[in-house]
Amino acid sequence: GEPLLIEDLAGRREELQKELAEFTKQSEGWLREEIEERIVKEFLTTSFLLRQILKREPLTTLLAEAREPFKERLRRVATPEERTLLLNALEAAVTLRRVDALIYLHRAMRIWIAPHVISTSIMLALMVVHIIQVVFFSQR
Repeated sequence: GEPLLIEDLAGRREELQKELAEFTKQSEGWLREEIEERIVKEFLTTSFLLRQILKREPLTTLLAEAREPFKERLRRVATPEERTLLLNALEAAVTLRRVDALIYLHRAMRIWIAPHVISTSIMLALMVVHIIQVVFFSQR
C-alpha cells in the first residue's frame, strides 16, 4: 500500500525468491511437484505478470483467488505442515510476481520522464509561438 523505493522492491524480490526456493527444498513428493509444476508454472509466468501490471487488484484478493484451485487437494490430502508449506509457497510466488510488476512499473516510469519533459517543453514552446502569432497578427 505504501510507496516503495526500487531498492526496497529489489531486496524484497530477493527475499521472496529465497523463500520460494527454501519452500521447494523443504517439500517432498506430491508437494514438491505441486510447487514446481503448478505454482511456479502458473504464477511465475509472463501472463500473470502482465495481469499484475494491467489490472489493479488488491493483493489479498489475488491471493484468495490463487488459493482456490488448491483448496480441495489441501483438504483431502495434506497434513497441516504440508498445507502451511504449500500456502506459504503460493503466497511467495504471487507476491513475487506483484513485486516484479512494481519493479517494471518503476522502471517504465523512469524511462517515461525524459520523453514527457521534452514533449511538454515542445508543446509549451508551440503554445507561446501561437499566442505571439495571435496577438501580433490579429492587429493587422
